Amino acid sequence: MADRPLILSLNVERRHLSKGQQAIALAMAYPNPEKGGRGKKGAVETVRVSQRLSADGITRARAVLRWSTGAAHAVMAGAISLDEAYQQQRQIEQDKEDETEAQRAQHA
Repeated sequence: MADRPLILSLNVERRHLSKGQQAIALAMAYPNPEKGGRGKKGAVETVRVSQRLSADGITRARAVLRWSTGAAHAVMAGAISLDEAYQQQRQIEQDKEDETEAQRAQHA
């Protein structure tokens, strides 16, 4: 849909959302990175630039969305920030890695 970036951009701007909420909204609309040619701006990049969102913020929002739609919805509701959700995700992943490492060491 060609109008999707414009509609998303206008809604994000109109709703007075935080940058984290804007990034999650964009990640929900476009959960996968776009493949563009050299110098070609995709819909996500157009909206990201117009809303002054960082590329890192979009990457983090997508990571949170992949990890937990519940966490993504909590960010959208304003219950937690995108940074908090991302840190929770990273901590859980680190804990799993540590546990796996400990199990390997135990069986070695």
